[in-house]
Amino acid sequence: MDDPAVFKLAAQWLSNCTTESLGHDNCNRSTTPGFRPRRLLDIRGETFCLSLDALGTTQEPYCALSYCWGEGPTQLILTTSNEEEFRRNIAFPSLSKTIQDAIYVAKRLRINYIWVDSLCIIQKGDGGQDWIEHSSTMSNIYSNCILNLSA
Repeated sequence: MDDPAVFKLAAQWLSNCTTESLGHDNCNRSTTPGFRPRRLLDIRGETFCLSLDALGTTQEPYCALSYCWGEGPTQLILTTSNEEEFRRNIAFPSLSKTIQDAIYVAKRLRINYIWVDSLCIIQKGDGGQDWIEHSSTMSNIYSNCILNLSA
């Protein structure tokens, strides 16, 4: 997964899609201009944290991860009890390999934010209210990101 040629090619494809003069009409068009997910993972530094952007003040691109949670060991999820902690730091080793790989790919492609449902939607502790709110915007989350990563 660490072949520089692969990342160079992927970065070129992404650039071709998003550069106005070269871009494809569908790639350059936001389905909902100004839309931003309420929460994103900020992966700019060595540590990662949950970033709140409910007002859409950051227009920097984000990618989204689409994946199967699987049957493996209990995965780290966002809850009402750990949301404040996640805003300060999310320990990389505590993330599943799939999410770690997605962060690695995003960073290699110079994308500073990633949306992951298990970490950006409250999964426990609010009676399902956050899930109800986000499920109605799920199509916007995926259609307005710069890149969808599927695993």
